Amino acid sequence: MQNSIYLILGSPGAGKTTFCHCAKYYSETLGQKFFYGNFDPGSNFQSKKADIDLCRLVFSQEITTELHLGPNGAIIFTIEYLEKNLDWLEKKIEILNS
Repeated sequence: MQNSIYLILGSPGAGKTTFCHCAKYYSETLGQKFFYGNFDPGSNFQSKKADIDLCRLVFSQEITTELHLGPNGAIIFTIEYLEKNLDWLEKKIEILNS
């Protein structure tokens, strides 16, 4: 079976999370594996349903407060931080695939 990765982007309230939950439910009813990741460091809540949650590695509010960065600076910092900590993401993916 071929694996696929979908990147869902959109403005706040556009339905990204709802789409992911529906896609996960649909895939599981077909007997397919489905992993959901939250890669929004500015998320106001840590998604309990996310299999991988970037907020557990870095949280935007902490970045903006401690480093005095705005929202765009926090996003850039987060991307650079994730790049330096790709082993964290690789371990999470390995655990899900085992």
